[in-house]
Amino acid sequence: ADAAQRLGHLDAVGGAGAENLKEWRAAGADGFGMGTALYQPGMTVADVAARAAKIVAAFDAAMGGGR
Repeated sequence: ADAAQRLGHLDAVGGAGAENLKEWRAAGADGFGMGTALYQPGMTVADVAARAAKIVAAFDAAMGGGR
C-alpha cells in the first residue's frame, strides 16, 4: 500500500503550489500546506491575492471540480 493508504491522510507541504497540485493529488495527497507558494517578503496584497486565486483554482481542478 502507498503512504496515503497506510497513514489514512497525507498533506503535501514544502514544494506544493498551483503548478503541481494535480500531480500531488495523483500521488495520494489529501491536502496541501502553502508557504512561499502563497507569500514571500516584499509582496503586495494584490500579489498575494493573485497567487491565492491561482492556488484555489488549481486546488479545485486537482480535487475534481468546484467546492
